[in-house]
Amino acid sequence: MREEFAEAPKPYSFTVRPELSAAFGHAQAILAFCYEFSMGCQPDYPLCEDLYKKAALHGSGLACTRLSFLRRYGRPSVRIDRVEAEGWSRRVNEIGPSAIQWLVEAAQTYEIPSANYALGLCYHDGVGMPRSPEMAVHFYRKAAAAEHPRGLGILGYCYGDGYGVEKDETLAFGYYLRAAQVGESVSMYNVAHALEEGVGTERNLAEAVNWYRRAAALGNCFAQNALGYLFEEGFAGLPRDEVAAVRWYALAAHQGYPWAQCNLGFCLVSGIGVAARDEVRGAYWYHAAARQGHSRAQHNLGHAYLYGIGVRRDEHRAVEWFLRAARANNPFALHSLGYCFHHGIAVPTDERRALALYRRAAKLGHPPAQLSLGRCYLDGVGVSTGEDDEPDTVAQNNRRAFKWIRRAALAGGNDLAMNTLAHLYEAGIGVRASFRKAITHYWNSARMGNSCALANLSFITPLFRPTPQQVLHLVRLAANEGQPRAQERLGDLLFMGNPRLNLPRDYSEAVMWYELSAMGGNITAMTKLGNCLEGGIGCERDVDSAVDWFAKAAALGDADAARYLAPLLALRPSRRRRRRIRQSAATIPGQADGDSVIVLSSSPSTTSPLSSSLHLTGPSGLSITIPAMPLTPPSTPAEADSAADDDELGAESYIEDDGAEDDDDDDYEEYEEYEEYDDDDFYDDDDSMEPSSAAYTRGFSIVAGTVAPAA
Repeated sequence: MREEFAEAPKPYSFTVRPELSAAFGHAQAILAFCYEFSMGCQPDYPLCEDLYKKAALHGSGLACTRLSFLRRYGRPSVRIDRVEAEGWSRRVNEIGPSAIQWLVEAAQTYEIPSANYALGLCYHDGVGMPRSPEMAVHFYRKAAAAEHPRGLGILGYCYGDGYGVEKDETLAFGYYLRAAQVGESVSMYNVAHALEEGVGTERNLAEAVNWYRRAAALGNCFAQNALGYLFEEGFAGLPRDEVAAVRWYALAAHQGYPWAQCNLGFCLVSGIGVAARDEVRGAYWYHAAARQGHSRAQHNLGHAYLYGIGVRRDEHRAVEWFLRAARANNPFALHSLGYCFHHGIAVPTDERRALALYRRAAKLGHPPAQLSLGRCYLDGVGVSTGEDDEPDTVAQNNRRAFKWIRRAALAGGNDLAMNTLAHLYEAGIGVRASFRKAITHYWNSARMGNSCALANLSFITPLFRPTPQQVLHLVRLAANEGQPRAQERLGDLLFMGNPRLNLPRDYSEAVMWYELSAMGGNITAMTKLGNCLEGGIGCERDVDSAVDWFAKAAALGDADAARYLAPLLALRPSRRRRRRIRQSAATIPGQADGDSVIVLSSSPSTTSPLSSSLHLTGPSGLSITIPAMPLTPPSTPAEADSAADDDELGAESYIEDDGAEDDDDDDYEEYEEYEEYDDDDFYDDDDSMEPSSAAYTRGFSIVAGTVAPAA
């Protein structure tokens, strides 16, 4: 080493013999213990933390032991860091029994209540001692008998959780309250939580908020996070105040509490309670919680990597975080990981593994996973369909599909599941057909902003007999929401004109809707657009573009398109046109299955399309405005879904996933004939809106596919 780069001695440096260093560290640790538990002095958590860290550098086992607990559970002004806590726990176990010798002597010989409490924690978490619920409770009782506040609180936890004792929530609340009344902040939080949930005592939301506020004022991060949630949701008598929620989340997050870090990250990413979204800072807080093992944050961080939200997009890192969270049995992560295996995202496509992951998440009560599992059974993804698709096996999978999709829909708030459930009722898939229930679920889904349901509702309108103007309005709303089938239907109405609907012919607007529908993957709309382009109907004549659309539709199996295309090809097309035909067949904008079911993924609007006017500019340049029109629902939810519904599944039990298929044969109901409606007074026989038999079959229903993962 060159002399000029040698490190100069630091001022006032000195060397301490190892035995003196250990004694000095031990003294520092005992002094820190006094400041932590206010033994002969006022409590001072920052000072005790600093002394513990200095003592740990001198090899003090007591200091390492207390740091492992402070970093795991935190105290006011002491930051939680569960990664660091694991490191201190390993250090204690490396030192061996001598690490906690002082605690053992202080507890057993001198009966110091704080030492009894601390030694009980060692048995509780297996730090320096083997895990033993019985020994932990033994020392907790001794601390509580001396009215030690934290001893009272932790003994209450044991009774509340049934740890080492018979569970007794009433007794647990009594211990919490005794500790809270002398200012123990963790017990204050537990009293508040018990009052909020009515556990061990009568529910009292106002008093719960009072205890949360008192604990939060003392710096308790659990109470600060709880207040943030109450303000975010406007619960327990508090006004909804997202700015206040973020403020409380931030206080707890800076103390290292993983739940608060995850909640703060979500608010920043979503723009909740902040002036503007900050995805980078949101991802930072997700990572802060995820590194501590918080499974929800691990999932959300994986979601951020999957879609490049606040971080550079990296599908492999996304799957890594999903895997970490899935090991903790997090239902969000199980579902997202299943989605990756389903679609081959950063992992080989494995439909059977995807199905197993969906099933695990579904049994944990996760509605999006329940919908995805139902869709897999419905579409035969990862399931056994028997040899040559035997009808009994397909029917069994349909019954399973209905069961899981229904659970997802009845969980509430899932418009995709409601729309899909309505489709099953309409088509009689896995359940007895019921158009009344189909209409109700379509309507509820549409009111939540689901454009697929809006389109389906427009197809099934004769069954709840709206006015002609309401039918037209529904079709326009669904078309404007981007549903290809509704766009084609509106194009048909405009192409033919309808005096009963006071709708004149408008070839130009009809072509616009055909074009939008074709661009969305609707095969028959491609053919109709090709006919308009070939004949110059409502647009300039463009044979080359007509050939393009005929070729796309023919490649998807439309026999009419192939028939229209043949004469054009017989005209010995130029090399340029032949190249255009090949390109058209290769660039198909959408796909439909053999039953003509358009599988779409819907993103709900922030406002329901049923209650607002809409403006649209189409690819052909035509601009239109659709005014709002109030519609009367077919029935109220209470009328449509009474407690005596004949399709109720009864009590639901979630069992451990053993890889076996669910046997849902008992849930199946035979097909029930529906009442035919005489709609001659409503539609002309030759009206293009007259429902054909296909309108009551699976062919007209637009259903959502597997749900993409979301944070």
